[in-house]
Amino acid sequence: MHTIVKNLKHCLFALTAFTYGASPINAAENYLKNQHESRLIEYQKEEITATTDFDKATALRGEAAELDSLNQPKEALSAINRALKMAQPNQSKDFSTIKAGVLFHLNKPQEALELLTPEIERARKLADANPVAQRPIVLGEFTESFITATFAHMQLEQWGNAILWLMRSRL
Repeated sequence: MHTIVKNLKHCLFALTAFTYGASPINAAENYLKNQHESRLIEYQKEEITATTDFDKATALRGEAAELDSLNQPKEALSAINRALKMAQPNQSKDFSTIKAGVLFHLNKPQEALELLTPEIERARKLADANPVAQRPIVLGEFTESFITATFAHMQLEQWGNAILWLMRSRL
């Protein structure tokens, strides 16, 4: 009887573990999470050894992106805000995009849009100054911004604006 109960416990444990995601495949290391953690450590080292504001801001931007990917958006927001204080004007697009993604993650889609809209408008003007065939290439540099803006509009249930932003990202 003891053996039957013991085997039943093992079966129930295995069934429960499998049901909640602890399958043999998931029991292995999470490669993607490990990659984000490794890159976070590298960016933290870069921040410590940075000798210029540019290098430190770039490292902090990387830290923010990795923290956000590791589901630590509050820490990510702190890092990107510190980076923005040191960033050069020519870096603003990359930093704004990271911050907007973090704000979206924090369920602040309107704040994300307020940050992205000026950047996207500049992108549109830059694209419009190029021949039609070159516009998708120019706008491709801003893909992440357009996608974040689209999802922010979707979260706000502004469906027309979401479709518009997607269209504007390519035309």
